[in-house]
Amino acid sequence: MEFIFVRHGETDSNKGRVIQGARLDPPLNETGIEQAEELANVLKDVKFDLIVSSPLKRAAQTAEIVQKHFDVPLEIVPQLIERDFGSLTGKNWEEIGEITGLGKEKVRKIDLNQEYDYRPYGGQSAEEVRKNLEDCLKHLKDKYADKKLLVVTHGGVIRLMHILHTEEPGDEHLRPANASVHYFEI
Repeated sequence: MEFIFVRHGETDSNKGRVIQGARLDPPLNETGIEQAEELANVLKDVKFDLIVSSPLKRAAQTAEIVQKHFDVPLEIVPQLIERDFGSLTGKNWEEIGEITGLGKEKVRKIDLNQEYDYRPYGGQSAEEVRKNLEDCLKHLKDKYADKKLLVVTHGGVIRLMHILHTEEPGDEHLRPANASVHYFEI
């Protein structure tokens, strides 16, 4: 089954390099709205049957903007939500490095490689997030076996998709830009 994953447009938290995770729910900023409109233009020749989106405002708003340009339904899928950083939410990587005692570079590497465990801070482990994503993909494949889906979600979800389904993910896969497009055959 073919999936097209896209990351939501920019928020003020993205611009300020603040970790949003599942707990912060800011809307798109002006740049993010423009990115979502441009995303619709980038996808204008791409055929898909349905848009599925994370329920967080930044993703749902991106999905709604894109949907206006296509004659396809939109479904909100709670399992596409970003991972939960717990009490580390709202911090930047330097602050997280200090709080964890690991330093910015090491904690960022652990996060990029999907080896994190935010449970001590009230968040999720990489394994919990991985299982949630795998369950979500199975559900979508079972429900829409003959469909091509546009999936609007978050950087951490897309990073995990590349780790699980791309042979040798590059930096552009591990650090997906806002409104970037990623293709998967699963």
